[in-house]
Amino acid sequence: MTPRENRNRRFFQASLLGLVALVAFSAVAFWSWRYFSKLSRPQTTSDFIRSLHSERLDDRKYAVRTLSAAGAVEADVVIPALLGSLGDRSPEVRADAARSLGAYVGFTLSTPSPGRASFAP
Repeated sequence: MTPRENRNRRFFQASLLGLVALVAFSAVAFWSWRYFSKLSRPQTTSDFIRSLHSERLDDRKYAVRTLSAAGAVEADVVIPALLGSLGDRSPEVRADAARSLGAYVGFTLSTPSPGRASFAP
């Protein structure tokens, strides 16, 4: 092997190693950005509804409990989501869903809304 071939081979090896390191660093940077950007914004009702389908039991329980405090204007998405959680595979989530649904419907009915008749005496 000539010195020139040897130098070209070392350059290629160094370049390949640099490329692998660059790809690895980029992947870590992208993952970190995605992870921390999720933490920095407040969670929305849509986020909690998505969490109802999580594999983690704690995520589903937290989502069900949190949805009971959603605003009355979101009843059209919250009530079906909580009704769907009544069929969850976990008895804890089903029980929390029943409690949250009762609390949410009670809150929603007690909140004055334009266009809805008031039943207060």
